Amino acid sequence: MKIAKTVCRCAWVMLFVLGMGIIAPSTAAASTDGRITVSQEARVQGDTIRLGDIATLEGELGVIHKLESVPVGRAPLAGKERRVSREQIVAALRQQGFDAKNIDLSCPREIKVLGDYQEVSIEDLEAIIRSHIFANMPWEKHAVVIENFTAKPVQLPLGDITHHVVVQPGEDYLGKFNADVIFKVNGCEIQRTRASAVIRVTVPVAVSAKAIDRHALLSPEAIIMEPKDLATLPKGVITDINCLTNRRAKISITAGTLLRQDMFEADTDIRRGDIVTISLTTPLFSITVPGEALESGNRGEVIPVANLSSKNKVYGSVKNNKEVEVRY
Repeated sequence: MKIAKTVCRCAWVMLFVLGMGIIAPSTAAASTDGRITVSQEARVQGDTIRLGDIATLEGELGVIHKLESVPVGRAPLAGKERRVSREQIVAALRQQGFDAKNIDLSCPREIKVLGDYQEVSIEDLEAIIRSHIFANMPWEKHAVVIENFTAKPVQLPLGDITHHVVVQPGEDYLGKFNADVIFKVNGCEIQRTRASAVIRVTVPVAVSAKAIDRHALLSPEAIIMEPKDLATLPKGVITDINCLTNRRAKISITAGTLLRQDMFEADTDIRRGDIVTISLTTPLFSITVPGEALESGNRGEVIPVANLSSKNKVYGSVKNNKEVEVRY
């Protein structure tokens, strides 16, 4: 009878102790290696997916540090994605010495992992190309319109971005424009992308204001300057009216014609048939008489000229566009 009472008292004591939480039941006494809650989606940096990149970890600090560094798989490239399964995570834990039975693991069947990135937008690329064009083109900025820009956005790993633009040798920055933009992150070349645009240059070009006869010497009133899209013009058009000074037409030119360099004789100081001044200098005197150039010539060249007074032909050195000097 006493034994029964003793057993009864012990039972009541054990129930009281368990109820007060002084001694945990055997199921509560089982130790765990922490709690892992894996996200449905995650972004990662670097070359390796680690558990700390894709999950929230709870537990002792030392255990958390070990769990954080558990490698799960190779990370996707910047802007790309890959899928990681629950089985891969369990296998990765086992490889690192963790018993999955001792871990409270909350994990979807599949996790989408995206390589973290920074994006260079189309607007950013357009600004890069515009800056390059303006810095390298031979045209006045106010005369240029850049349009029809095309490119695709670029996704790069996180880090410091630098770039440079590569164009074809001999690029004239007129009409269709193509370039490659090379991007580096932290000094390492990562990606090359193609960008294109159309460069329209409006410049004043020389146009005949009236008909010009063959061999006629151009006069200022025979030329007007009109704005034109340079990309649509033939080669050799004249954009500087000063280069037409004292030029003679090689062909007959109708009014409204775009003037080109090949329509005119080569620019020379004195042309055959020009009326010039013949100057003669001696130790005793110097004289000047009117003459006519019998051949064309530039400064320093010796050409024959006819004295209009005596009709005699003499030879002299071209001094400028109006004078031939005869040496005594």
